Amino acid sequence: MTKKLNEGFTTAQVAVPTSAAIVVPAAAGRDTVLLYNSGSAMAYLGNSSAVTSSTGFPLPAGASITMEATADIYAIGAAATTIAVLSEA
Repeated sequence: MTKKLNEGFTTAQVAVPTSAAIVVPAAAGRDTVLLYNSGSAMAYLGNSSAVTSSTGFPLPAGASITMEATADIYAIGAAATTIAVLSEA
């Protein structure tokens, strides 16, 4: 992430089960969020609680993605896993 964090940032470790769970709640003032799959299972990202392994964006264990998003971000795991979150406050 190369953006300047003017207002600070927050971090979290979010447990992702094998059913859809919200990983990052919506935030109108947020520009960027960094997600890192620190668990050992594949995670799939989506924009609703209807995300599945067939419809979600794959985030392999050990991989990260930077997203520009103000909406909720959901994830589902192929098996239980953990997503580390770094987000603008």
